[in-house]
Amino acid sequence: MSSVSARDNASVEIDIEVVDARAAGATLPRRWQGRLPAGAQVADALRAAGIAPETIDRARDGIGVFGRLATLDRLLKDGDRVELYGGPAVDARKAREARHAREARHAREARALREERSKRAR
Repeated sequence: MSSVSARDNASVEIDIEVVDARAAGATLPRRWQGRLPAGAQVADALRAAGIAPETIDRARDGIGVFGRLATLDRLLKDGDRVELYGGPAVDARKAREARHAREARHAREARALREERSKRAR
């Protein structure tokens, strides 16, 4: 049997931190630290931090607790950190294609310069 009764459980609070790393171009993520009643869920922590859970694009942005994906109804424990992850700013395939095109262009330009210098040296 627990030393804390059900009546006392309502007055127990837990320390929670919320970190919002979704802001594009932000150098530091937005942070909120506070206390919530025991039994609080991820959605409660987001609301306390001023973030409406219904505004989060779950297809693009992730929600986690200490780096592990979590749902809005996950119960929080004392000391948990709720994290919001932003989706990729650039499509990886498009970025790779642009990088390869840029590298190929630089290689062509370097080769043309070497050939031109070689002709001058003769």
